Amino acid sequence: MHPLGTRPYRVGIAARTRFVEDLIVQEGISQYHLLGAGLDTYAQRRER
Repeated sequence: MHPLGTRPYRVGIAARTRFVEDLIVQEGISQYHLLGAGLDTYAQRRER
């Protein structure tokens, strides 16, 4: 992917991901299943 050409898409993906992660923490969800999670790093970044 071209860094400059895909910048708007990457910003949108990052914002959407952060929103969902914050919602998971706020709701107290301890487990969830993410389809197509090959690049997901939430488990490593999450404080336990």
